[in-house]
Amino acid sequence: MIRYLYAFTIYDNLNCQLAAFGLGVCAGLSFAFTCCSIILSAVNKHLLGRGVFVKSLSSVHSILRYPPTVCFLIPAITNFVLILVWKNTSIPELNLHHRCKVDVDLVWTITHSRCDNLGQPWGVWIALAVVRVVLSLLIIVSTSTIGLEILF
Repeated sequence: MIRYLYAFTIYDNLNCQLAAFGLGVCAGLSFAFTCCSIILSAVNKHLLGRGVFVKSLSSVHSILRYPPTVCFLIPAITNFVLILVWKNTSIPELNLHHRCKVDVDLVWTITHSRCDNLGQPWGVWIALAVVRVVLSLLIIVSTSTIGLEILF
């Protein structure tokens, strides 16, 4: 979240700023929903002892499970799409070849100074983006099955 919001302050292009801000908000929402879900799980037994129905808690857990999942996956998919869209752009700020470093997220790699060393090959960016999407999906699947085991 912080890296997206930091990138927001560096970009001059309005579309880049919107992308960085939107992704930062997505990451923040995912974190907030996950925290709420963890807190609810921690006080689950206490709430049941106070007369809260199991069906009500199950509903709340289900509702709290989906928004962080979507907000967690959106940045990974957006990163993949941006790599495809920004591959040969004429805007130097967006061009992959003017990035000083390679990272798992294209939006994060913006710096105050432009590098003209032609950066990493496009294939490296795509490979990292694909790995990130796959790992994100694996994390979502593994945490959803763990969440179901904890709930019941």
